[in-house]
Amino acid sequence: MRLPETLHPEHKRALSLGKIGEAVWTTLKIRQSIGNTIAQTLLMGALFAFINSIQQIVFDVFNRPELIGIVFACIAGPMAISSYANSKLVMRLGSKRILLWALAAFTAASAIHLVVAELAGETVWSFVALQAATMIFFGLIGANAGALAMEPLGHIAGTASSMQGVITTVGGALIGFVIGQNFDGSTLPFLIGFTICGAASFGAALWANHQPSQDSRDEIQAEVQETYSRPA
Repeated sequence: MRLPETLHPEHKRALSLGKIGEAVWTTLKIRQSIGNTIAQTLLMGALFAFINSIQQIVFDVFNRPELIGIVFACIAGPMAISSYANSKLVMRLGSKRILLWALAAFTAASAIHLVVAELAGETVWSFVALQAATMIFFGLIGANAGALAMEPLGHIAGTASSMQGVITTVGGALIGFVIGQNFDGSTLPFLIGFTICGAASFGAALWANHQPSQDSRDEIQAEVQETYSRPA
């Protein structure tokens, strides 16, 4: 009632299976869209792995069930801080730069945590410190990956965001499930999963955000103009 429609009437698309299928295919075939969606899915997999595994880690690895609330809060808190910081940084540095930098840092922090756990072992508090140092970068990743995935798809924003949401949620849940099912009484499977997710996500983001050729940009623009010119 209060929020006006932002789509110009001349850009309205017919509600039909054909039009929806066409928009879904466009979402899946543009590198910037699908590449950033894959990157976001892999990071969602790490997040779901954390949610699935944190209770087992605190209860069974460290035998400190009374600390589950504070451990969760200490690791999740930095994510909220970095999400707020992202809103201030993105206009200055741009989504692409923040995304790639944060993914590299996320992967490096995960790998360092894995090496420390393997070579020196860890206590509940060293786990909290190292995992919080990893998760602080998560708040700089999700919003920017989503924004970059949507950037070339403004003409089909509704369908595109729906499709990307399904992929990231279902794919992330499945990845998190697989990591959680490999729990062996230590933090190592969890940390290996985190490191693999970070590295793969970084690779997908590099591929997705590689500067497209002029022909690629022209192809997307031509498709947008063609879509706008079609009768509803």
